[in-house]
Amino acid sequence: MSTSIAEVFRTRQALRDLDEATRIHRDAVLRLGTTGAEREDIAAIVEDGGRILLPDRQRAYHQLLLSAALPEDDFPAFIAATAILLTDRISEGGGTDDLYWNWEAFRDHYRLADPPVRAALMNGFRLSGDKGRVILGDGPTQDECLTRGDDDVLSIVSGAGLRALAQAIAEDVPPDEAGALWQDAATLPLSWQAVAGFRYLYERAGSMNPPDAHQAPLIPWT
Repeated sequence: MSTSIAEVFRTRQALRDLDEATRIHRDAVLRLGTTGAEREDIAAIVEDGGRILLPDRQRAYHQLLLSAALPEDDFPAFIAATAILLTDRISEGGGTDDLYWNWEAFRDHYRLADPPVRAALMNGFRLSGDKGRVILGDGPTQDECLTRGDDDVLSIVSGAGLRALAQAIAEDVPPDEAGALWQDAATLPLSWQAVAGFRYLYERAGSMNPPDAHQAPLIPWT
């Protein structure tokens, strides 16, 4: 997987969050597929990190594409299938669909997912678009990519007395500065308020770029 240095942490975090979003809907993942063999292949795709090997898992891939186009039939399965397909695109797996039609047709449906899952999907689409792996018209807005809005996060962080983090959020610091702040903090026990603040810095349009992007700890799931 070719990834520029500036995208390394974003890519690692986006893949982790999409994996979490998929596993939250584990029961829905197990419903995907019309045969036992297809269901086993889809479960194997998840365990393999979301990459789809073709032609070995062609039928499972077709089922994922179908489920990702049927939000009214089974919404959790729709979300899980979309998360898997995005993971495959970001990971440069075998899937060939650029998901343009999905984005145009179902953007409003993605907004209906619980905030952490919605943010994971939207960040997945945004990163995939930046990498040229998904074709988007108007991509996700910053608000769509945020688990919590600006004012909410600033209130939470300030109320917890996290002054340096609150200042970084208020000043919308550059990605390198946000990344350095996270890499230093990640070695310490983190409150949920701190996690919320750092997740905001990652999810905002500027995101973050830790000094050791390949090894920096990832932000815990909300």
